[in-house]
Amino acid sequence: MFYRARSTLMNSKKTPSQSSVRRRPKQERAKVMVEAVLESTQLLLADVGYEATNTTRIAERAGMSIGSLYQYFSNRDEIIEELQRRHHHETSAIMEKAFAEAESLPLDDAIRRLVRATVDLHQNEPELHRVLTEVVPVSVNAESRAAMSEKIDAAQQRLFQRLASELPIRNITATALVIRETVEGSIHRAVLHGHSGYIDVVAEEVVRMVISYLRSHQTA
Repeated sequence: MFYRARSTLMNSKKTPSQSSVRRRPKQERAKVMVEAVLESTQLLLADVGYEATNTTRIAERAGMSIGSLYQYFSNRDEIIEELQRRHHHETSAIMEKAFAEAESLPLDDAIRRLVRATVDLHQNEPELHRVLTEVVPVSVNAESRAAMSEKIDAAQQRLFQRLASELPIRNITATALVIRETVEGSIHRAVLHGHSGYIDVVAEEVVRMVISYLRSHQTA
C-alpha cells in the first residue's frame, strides 16, 4: 500500500529474482569480491553522487583491478541494478507479509499494520534505501525496477478495491495516490532525514490522518 514505485514501465529484460551479476561467483573469494564491489558502489554513490561514480573508482575503492570487476559486472548501472534487486527482495518481503496480514484485519488495524510495515521498510538499510531512491536517477534500470514492483502494486490494488467495497470511495486511483504519497513521504523523511528519534509518534499521527481521510468519504 505505502510503497512508491519510481517507474510505471512494466517490461523487463530480467525477472525480479534474476541476478544482475554476469558471472555467478561460486568460490568464497569470488563472493567476497562481488560483495566488495556492491559495498564500494553504495559508498561512492553516497559520497560523490551518481555521475561521479564509475567502474574505475568502484574498483579502486574495492581494492581490485578493473579487469576483476568486469568479470562480474559489465558497467556501473548493472552493479546498481544488483543493489536494487537485493534491496527490493528484502523490502518487498516486508510489504507482502504486511499485506497478507492486513487483508483479514478491520480497517483501523489494517492501516496501522501497513504504516508500521512502511516504517520497517525504511529502517531496513536506510542509507542504501536513501541512495537508491534519492541519488540514483529514476531512469536508471527503470524497466527492471518496475518489474520488481509488480507484486506489491497488485497487492496495493487489491487492498484499495476492498476499501472501496467498505467505504463510498469515488475514485480508487486518486485515493490510493493521496494515501501512498502522504504515508511514503512522511515516513521517508522521518526515517532518513534526522527524525527517526520520534518515528513511532510520526507513524501514529500518519495512521490517524489516513483513517480520518478514509472515513471522511462516509460523510462526503
